[in-house]
Amino acid sequence: MLLQIQGGDPAEQTTEAHVQLLDSAGAPVIAFDTNWDGVLDSDATLLHFDQSTLGQKTFTSTITLPDLFAGDPNIASAVVALSNVWQELSPSVVAMLDPQTIAALNASCDPDEVSNRCVAGLSCTGTTPTCQPASAPSLTRVAYYGGTVPTEVFEGADPGGALSSIDVAFLDANGNPVDVDLGDGTLVASISLPANGVTDPTFSLVNDPAQTFATTVSKISASPTDSLGRVGAAVTADLATQPLAATARACDPTGLIGCYATDACSPGIVGANNVCGGVATLQAAKCAAAPDASTAGMLAAWGVSQGVSLWDPPIGCILPTEVGHPEALVTLKLAKAVTMLTVSTGVPETNFDTVLYVLPSCASSSSQALGCNDDAPGKGYASTVTLMNVAAGTYTIVVDSAGPVAGQFGLTVVTQ
Repeated sequence: MLLQIQGGDPAEQTTEAHVQLLDSAGAPVIAFDTNWDGVLDSDATLLHFDQSTLGQKTFTSTITLPDLFAGDPNIASAVVALSNVWQELSPSVVAMLDPQTIAALNASCDPDEVSNRCVAGLSCTGTTPTCQPASAPSLTRVAYYGGTVPTEVFEGADPGGALSSIDVAFLDANGNPVDVDLGDGTLVASISLPANGVTDPTFSLVNDPAQTFATTVSKISASPTDSLGRVGAAVTADLATQPLAATARACDPTGLIGCYATDACSPGIVGANNVCGGVATLQAAKCAAAPDASTAGMLAAWGVSQGVSLWDPPIGCILPTEVGHPEALVTLKLAKAVTMLTVSTGVPETNFDTVLYVLPSCASSSSQALGCNDDAPGKGYASTVTLMNVAAGTYTIVVDSAGPVAGQFGLTVVTQ
């Protein structure tokens, strides 16, 4: 389902749209999971735009809701209002659902699925795009490296652009299942790594398990699954030694060529010129470039978590295997002491599973974090940290990712 919205805001503070879905009789259609618990609970919610509209007086933007209509074909119209950083709503407009043209086998199609889409079971592929039988996602390469920082690398193809997870089984040297405690006291023989943010036909994902993982697991078997439930063939990788590059030498952000322990592969973005650089130097540069948070208005900051991981959440805040994922920084300057400080990613601008922690100044280690939270109660995958009796000074808010795929975030800051 695609909403295309034209709007204007002289204050340039529009952040999302409030959308209510109705059926042909005007009755609400319960189609949104507003607390991210896997259960549909509302006919209305705030939705972020595909591209941010902040800072624009006029805009034409889209909101893409993959598979929403397929999940509930009773949707007939949407009541849409704009929402700004203070969650003030504009007058609403009713938009009738315009059925999308369905293209049959071998028919011309739109790869972006805007002007038309292929019938279920087909995907839009080819130099001259036509609808062809859809294939399951596939893995073209899996690497599993030990050492100081164990790394798992998954490369593959997903013509349908609907990859949802990489399912990883733990095996011993003979290929038998191995039970591992991932940090919560429960023994498991596999894990499902979320990959919801991957929409490109080809993908590379990196996961850094806990240091002790490689001492127990001799090999891994990985298989990709998409949002339609299609599962690709499993690919097995034996524990191996990761090739390492020295400072200022070229590296691979997917982890196929890593850096020595005191370095990191920066900027950590596929397609960029990636080289190994000192972690301390990269941390200082990232802190210096971090935007300042505002304590006025609804939205204190917004941005994208991506690239090389230079911090990991403190021990005990997440599972030991949920490390090595992208993060973003926001600087918070308190002119005076506050009784209570609350920071949260529980706003519609956030579209990935966040881990939130607050560091004094630009601390190089998260062991100095003043507070950390993964999943806040009632906020789904959003995170909220509340600190008491916080002194005046400069703090760094880290918006980290619980999974290998991060994305856009919004941040609120409330002081008392």
